[in-house]
Amino acid sequence: MAVVKAANAEVYEHTSRGVARAGVGEIPASVRSQTNRPIVLAYKYLAPRHSVILSALHHEEVHTLNSVADVALYQVLVVDTQRMHKLTMVVQNSQQQYMVVRDIPAAATVWSLRVNSLSTKPARGRDGTLMVPLLVGTGGDSNEGGAAPQASIELAWMSEHPSLGDNGSLVLSPPRVDMPITALSVEVQLPEQYNFNFTGTLQNVSIFSHKQPRAVNYQTERHATEKGFKFGAEYVSEPSTSEEKANVKATIPKQGTRYRFEKILVVGDNAVLTATYALNLSSTEGDHWSWRSLIVSFLSMIAPLRGLCRSIACSASDRGNVTGMGEHIRQIVLRNPANG
Repeated sequence: MAVVKAANAEVYEHTSRGVARAGVGEIPASVRSQTNRPIVLAYKYLAPRHSVILSALHHEEVHTLNSVADVALYQVLVVDTQRMHKLTMVVQNSQQQYMVVRDIPAAATVWSLRVNSLSTKPARGRDGTLMVPLLVGTGGDSNEGGAAPQASIELAWMSEHPSLGDNGSLVLSPPRVDMPITALSVEVQLPEQYNFNFTGTLQNVSIFSHKQPRAVNYQTERHATEKGFKFGAEYVSEPSTSEEKANVKATIPKQGTRYRFEKILVVGDNAVLTATYALNLSSTEGDHWSWRSLIVSFLSMIAPLRGLCRSIACSASDRGNVTGMGEHIRQIVLRNPANG
């Protein structure tokens, strides 16, 4: 006799009569083959009259994660009034159908979404969150059980914000997802004419210390040759009859100054990144020198006119007008230190 358990419980022998405990190896193969669960107790009969009373201790079931992101990369390019975002992830998923992405405004324009290297469309949840399907392109492999299959996600979108101006602050935190992230990388590209100061829970690094996510592709093709096919002849492939989706893939252009950040073990909203900025005055120094050169050139043109007025005995009022104009411009240059 063999005892197996199918619930979260511990099984103990309470009393027994006419039987003796046996090892699992002593149970006939015909009995062991009737179950795929581990045998916890085994008995062999010693007398025609026998009995076994068991005690069971039930335990409360603790739920585990259905999915977890191994690596994630969030990229954002900031220009004057727009931002381009891209979120790339590789996740292990067992039963979760959608991944919830928060903090993407309803007014944002979703450029592309690729799951397992196949283009697909996201959905909007009732609370305005973005829903990313996770079972795209997995086929029947996800029904085999065992280890959770990997899924890659590539999501790109565009959003708008007020003009940067001379100074202010930016919230650069990555969007939140409904699964923990083991290793998060953040790459931010910001305009060069500003000085930035960063605060938050992310660590500023020069290079990333862990691997970056790569797209997963489960698509395979199967071809069968016809009877009598000549393998030495030139082969012309027939067009596929299956419906193929366009594989649009958005990329972040390189522009401005690049900053990199990373964080290990992101859960909930503990990945925060904020930047305060101010216009770099040294970047406008060239403009001041341009104005100075223009004014000096104008004064050099005025000087001959003053001499010309004297030589042709122009009226005192005319000479006063020209002299007054030159003196007025000279006073402007002297009062403006930025112009030298």
